[in-house]
Amino acid sequence: MKSDKYPKHFASYPKAEQSAIMVRAYEERLVPGLLQKEAYARVLLRDEDAVKNRIRRQEILHRNPSPIISIIMDETVLYREVGGPEVMKEQLEYLHELSSQGKVQLQIAPIRYIRNIWGPFHIATRPDHKQVAYAIKAWGGETTTDPDEIAMVNETFVILQSEALNATDTRTLIRKAIDERWT
Repeated sequence: MKSDKYPKHFASYPKAEQSAIMVRAYEERLVPGLLQKEAYARVLLRDEDAVKNRIRRQEILHRNPSPIISIIMDETVLYREVGGPEVMKEQLEYLHELSSQGKVQLQIAPIRYIRNIWGPFHIATRPDHKQVAYAIKAWGGETTTDPDEIAMVNETFVILQSEALNATDTRTLIRKAIDERWT
């Protein structure tokens, strides 16, 4: 995967993600790019190369052995319309399926204040156990390997996991959102 096809602020993260043994992320507005269906991604990305690169990132879901993937999303992601009801239904069905198959450990964080949460972030743990974190900002984002910053995002992820619904309750909530809002 060529990193030059990504925005400068993100370019080094996909390389770390592709070789990762564990990927963790928190998203508060959208389904993480790693889990987006093509129709969902097309609404967000206007450039065909960007869509292809986003979908290509999902190859790690089928790698053998596949990395541990743990994603926490804010509950509002289930209800924020991206591309219309059909796109949302397809996207949420996909999340439900991935979670049911055990390919992704998916949790939903309830809509409430959670300490130390300032925005979306991703953490890729490499085979040598070094970590790369990517934080999303209003003007792009920032990738870091700084030990203090990595420690902060790891602590934040642990806090989020303790506040989020478990995997079974998450699947139940996703199904409820599909049935009540997107069907």
